[in-house]
Amino acid sequence: MPFIAPRFYSYALTPQEEALCARIGYERQAPMFAQPERNRNYYEGEVWEMWQHAVCAGAELAFARMLGLNDFVPHVNKFKTEKDVDCYEVRYTFGNGMLRLSDWDSKDDIYVLLADGMRHKVRRTKEQGWKGTPYRAVCWADGHHIAQHGERVGKGWRLPVAKAFPMEELG
Repeated sequence: MPFIAPRFYSYALTPQEEALCARIGYERQAPMFAQPERNRNYYEGEVWEMWQHAVCAGAELAFARMLGLNDFVPHVNKFKTEKDVDCYEVRYTFGNGMLRLSDWDSKDDIYVLLADGMRHKVRRTKEQGWKGTPYRAVCWADGHHIAQHGERVGKGWRLPVAKAFPMEELG
């Protein structure tokens, strides 16, 4: 599949899109409810996990809109059988500014890092369409670059934004 380059690098979700992502966050976490032994991040609790999944679904939806994919709906769980959005894997940073690659991820894929968005609690107004903080596409790299130039951490790698590629070079 040919790559689609983003037309712009930020997007604020509509209230309807945020609601969709909240539902998807719930559905992504639901199979793990009350099973701390199965959930490697359970120390953060169910509410945090649902919120994290919703924020990440928002990143996927925002990136799809940046690509001009207006009918895209984030998946509940593809179990790595398909890319997150078109031909891209979407990663979200909760503040560490790192593009991550896990041992089970494909090094042939292109990973795009997004920030901001639903993570931030902001007052909204009718005049601005009830929209919150926009998601920003920060950088990108393929898995080989992440593994070669990133730091090995646990079962994967972390690549600082400064060692990744600017969004303008994607596509």
